[in-house]
Amino acid sequence: MCDESVSAFFETILTHTPSSPEKDYRELCESWRKATGADWIWLWLIHDTGPAFIATQLVARSRAGRIPTRTYVTNSKSVSVYCSRTGEIEVVEEEFERWKRSVGADVYSVGMPAELRSMGCRQFICVPLNMPGLAQKRRQRPPAHMPVICGVVCVHYKKVRILTGRTLHLLRRMGQLSAQALLNSYQALQRNILIELDQIAHQYLTDRSRDRELLCHQYAEAVIALIRQHLQVKGVSIFYRDSLRGGVQCLATTGLQWADGGNVTNPSEVHYAPGEGRTGHCYSTGSPLVLVDETDFRKRPKTIELIDGNQQMALPATLIPIPAPKTSSRMRGEPVALGVIRCKFHHSDLINGVGLCFDSIELQTLAFIAQQVAPVLETMELNIARERVVSVTKHDLSAPIGTIRHKSLGLRVNKNLRLEGDYIAVNRYDIYDIGVCTMMCLNLVAQLDIDPYSFIPNAKPEQVSIEGRIIAPLKNMLAHYAKEQNLMSIRFDGFERFPELWLDAGLMQRVIFNLITNAVKYGNEGSEVRLAGEIGFDGYYVDVENQGPGVEEDEADIIFAPRFRSLRTKSLAFGLGLGLPIARACAEKCGCSLTLYRCKSPTIFRLRVPRHLADSQPHRM
Repeated sequence: MCDESVSAFFETILTHTPSSPEKDYRELCESWRKATGADWIWLWLIHDTGPAFIATQLVARSRAGRIPTRTYVTNSKSVSVYCSRTGEIEVVEEEFERWKRSVGADVYSVGMPAELRSMGCRQFICVPLNMPGLAQKRRQRPPAHMPVICGVVCVHYKKVRILTGRTLHLLRRMGQLSAQALLNSYQALQRNILIELDQIAHQYLTDRSRDRELLCHQYAEAVIALIRQHLQVKGVSIFYRDSLRGGVQCLATTGLQWADGGNVTNPSEVHYAPGEGRTGHCYSTGSPLVLVDETDFRKRPKTIELIDGNQQMALPATLIPIPAPKTSSRMRGEPVALGVIRCKFHHSDLINGVGLCFDSIELQTLAFIAQQVAPVLETMELNIARERVVSVTKHDLSAPIGTIRHKSLGLRVNKNLRLEGDYIAVNRYDIYDIGVCTMMCLNLVAQLDIDPYSFIPNAKPEQVSIEGRIIAPLKNMLAHYAKEQNLMSIRFDGFERFPELWLDAGLMQRVIFNLITNAVKYGNEGSEVRLAGEIGFDGYYVDVENQGPGVEEDEADIIFAPRFRSLRTKSLAFGLGLGLPIARACAEKCGCSLTLYRCKSPTIFRLRVPRHLADSQPHRM
């Protein structure tokens, strides 16, 4: 290494304007070859996302310097892995088999000594790519937004060179500057990606002329086009959580094929439950996954990305989770991620016809893209959910509005109405029914609020009869709803023995209304819903029971969670997952409790009114 060539290297690196990582890789390798006088250069970028460390080979000279075997690509105990982990320069000469290094229980060695000798190599130097200042502080973590360079430059000679301490020092500095050059290249790429993602997001988030679900799919297609443009991938699919069925469904893809044959014509049909296959596992755990070795493909997946319309099973692939916002809360057992981006690589020209794997910075760039699209997809999901809330609320309004219409038509055709002065005397129960239905309409409309609990007022208790003031006004409306919805009937038993209780009649009507409409929605067609009163030792029970699919035992503890909907019952009826939590909140406002008393055959929800609420002066609630 002469001073002129090293100075030229430093000048080239320091004045270099980043263009694209693929081009910069080759220019960097060529600069190393000229500066060191090497016969060939290997640039390895290493990551540990998967069962083994993965190394990417890039060469800037003749094909004679290409890797003859793939064994070294997935060798997690190689020289390059050792140097990248320790930050030390290693010089290996002649008898490659004799080189051994230990770190704890791990023993590192030369990955393919026979192949190197057959290529004429007698000496090679592994120079770690370390950021300036991090070689001495390897435990210091870089900022979260900064990509991490992890790799080595391998300088190969066909003749043994004498290396001085100054030479090794210059090589270390070259490694540091090379790491910074690669980092600049990827940061420039990420800036360009971020600008384009912002433009795409603005285009689809501000569009009010098209269906929101269609916009979500088109946005995912635009993101796929961006990924293919900036990263050398051929097959890409984006999966996002399915709020109705659970798991993830495909939003967009460059092409998918079912494992048993036949192309996927409708991507939305491709669905993975949490933990199902590698896609479901990535969604559940939030951990990225890289498939590079043939053994990774022995387990046939559910669907396979197509490359130019053809199935390419054993090409390197990666699954990157779409992360959930750090501020969002999730229940125990819920998936960690919001979705998954699946990519299939196709660089067969770089390693002797063997597909090149993702390098560490490409994986970080994919993770960067996933992080940027996460809030956009979540906003689109909220917009879609908002439209569903409106449609479901309209659907639920059909019961009270239908009753109001039925009553008003009855009043118009009733020939027995009496004229008393300037007023018409009508049955007071008809007017009361209309008033109750109007109140229910207002409560249902209040569900459109962002916070569904904001409309629940504090209780204003008074002595009321459960049968006369709470149940009786709802009977006609609920009977009409049950018949229209599911050809069902409702039976009321056992309330005549209840004393007057200190309750808020409006809140308790909301509890009963939600429980019975829930029982009708998920009850068997033509069956009976039973509302039964019972006096217990600790209070007064109101049981609502129905015959239907019931509740699974493992869902009994979360059935009252806001917006929770069972996977088994989502397809049976519209719903928001708010009826039961709102009913419980209203009951608790009155000092009562609402629980799932029995899961199946029949399913019973129990409202318990404490005994002290029957006192003439009940305890303060």
